[in-house]
Amino acid sequence: MGIVSKYTQRISSNGNSKRDRYIKRTQDFISRKAVDNPNCKDVLVNNNLQKLIVLKTDDNTKKKFYTMPRERVNFGDLIVWNRMHYLVTEVDYDDDINMVGEMYLCNNTIKWQNPITQEIHERWAVFKNPYTTNLDEKNKIQTSKQRYRVYVQKDEETMLIDLDKRFIVETINNQPKVYFVHRTDCQTSSFEPFGGGLLIWGLERGEFNPRTDNAELRIADYVPIDESGE
Repeated sequence: MGIVSKYTQRISSNGNSKRDRYIKRTQDFISRKAVDNPNCKDVLVNNNLQKLIVLKTDDNTKKKFYTMPRERVNFGDLIVWNRMHYLVTEVDYDDDINMVGEMYLCNNTIKWQNPITQEIHERWAVFKNPYTTNLDEKNKIQTSKQRYRVYVQKDEETMLIDLDKRFIVETINNQPKVYFVHRTDCQTSSFEPFGGGLLIWGLERGEFNPRTDNAELRIADYVPIDESGE
């Protein structure tokens, strides 16, 4: 191989253009120096070990993050860091150097049964905006309804949740509090080409039914599972 060919091969290995070579040098520099940054944290992203630069924001429940070069994080990814669970709620997919995003601290879990198999499922979730005031169209008066805006990972099980699905969300003074789904949004934070995504549910306060709701398991409309196989 001639001198020119060797030089061309060495240059092209770092990119075919000046821009490509600049991006690669920047990525390599960040990869080398990031481990010395005190904000570089070992986290689990969907149970896979990964390094993120995690930064504080004005909201203690929200963190900004930067990925390492050539690594990805998607909307709806569940991140475990410092024994706490976060959901990725914002991602900039412009990843020439690395990816930038935001994640919110999960403040509750939500449990239910698969409507066909009755298998129990549980997901970490972000509950927001516990109180809103709404107009009662029938009586034309203002009534206060307790509602939550809930963010959960989009997956095969959560996609089965439809309107009027009931959940036991919390227990206050030994009294289970039940909410039902009055609104679903599976498009706002769903980006199919990149995988993952978030579901946004609107939950409204309902009534606990001691005949059908299992307070001990924290599952509304509980269907006993026949473990005998009969």
